[in-house]
Amino acid sequence: MIERKVASARRVVGATQVGAGAMTSVIGVLSGISSELDELGVLAIVGPFQLELAEGATREASTRRIPLISLAPVARREARDWSFAFYPDPAQEAASLIALAHAEGLWELALAMPSRTSDYLEQFVEAFEEGADREGLRIVAREVYGVDDLQAEADRVAGRLAGQSFNGLLIADTPQNASTIAAYLAVRDVWGRGIGESPPEGRRYIVYFGNSSWHDPEFLRAGPSYLAGGVFAAWLPVELEVEATGRFVERFEAIFGRRPGPLGAFAHDALSLLRHLVIESGVASRTGLRNALESGDSVDGATGTVRFGADGETQGSPLLLQIRAGGFQPL
Repeated sequence: MIERKVASARRVVGATQVGAGAMTSVIGVLSGISSELDELGVLAIVGPFQLELAEGATREASTRRIPLISLAPVARREARDWSFAFYPDPAQEAASLIALAHAEGLWELALAMPSRTSDYLEQFVEAFEEGADREGLRIVAREVYGVDDLQAEADRVAGRLAGQSFNGLLIADTPQNASTIAAYLAVRDVWGRGIGESPPEGRRYIVYFGNSSWHDPEFLRAGPSYLAGGVFAAWLPVELEVEATGRFVERFEAIFGRRPGPLGAFAHDALSLLRHLVIESGVASRTGLRNALESGDSVDGATGTVRFGADGETQGSPLLLQIRAGGFQPL
């Protein structure tokens, strides 16, 4: 029966994705299959991961009285609601970097980002700027660049940044694009350093900050020497050699031939928690499942220990990693 429930939950997520592409309201999608959910005995839904669909999914879950674990932020309107939020939070990523910058005395920061970016990175940059202001750090330069002619844009941005005084630089972009900008900064004798390092005299050194998309082993194999010492927040703690994480990554790579991203890991862990509650704890109703999720029942997943508080939010936080010659190293 659990296979049917999990399969049906996956179909709901797929339906919301199709609905998004067709500009169809998620409310209509869920309403259209509500009777099927009841017939199959579905106890919960995982998804959607699109921000623009999360609020509609939350309302419909409340109306249908079915627990929903959203992979995007949702607002719980009252206690004992039916929606739960489990997602890689850009605000938490930014907060962890700001806390590190403050602790290391990196009082003057700069940031660079592409002109076309995702909602996730926009939220990440906004949270970084707000956190810097709150902690008394000063952002002295903010550069926006195009990516159609990245070499020329990186040269331009590097030239402007090299003339500014700062000791930490956030590049809110892919690691490949960030490395290109760092290479042009190196041409102007601005180099990356690691946290706690005392680099030799004669060069200017800064600390590079990035986002969770930097957690990419393909990027390491390309030789990111210009971002040496760079720090970013990650949601999949592979480097800590956690058994559940390693098992998930191994199985994912065997099936899909690539490293899993954060959303894949979060979806996996949400389903793992539901499976634990239904199969191992014997929860047999939607109300019982909602209550179990609110009470803090947990499972060890790929992203760490997964549990929800009474507010419907998870209690986890990202891991800070640093780029080293041998790979990614936890701080």
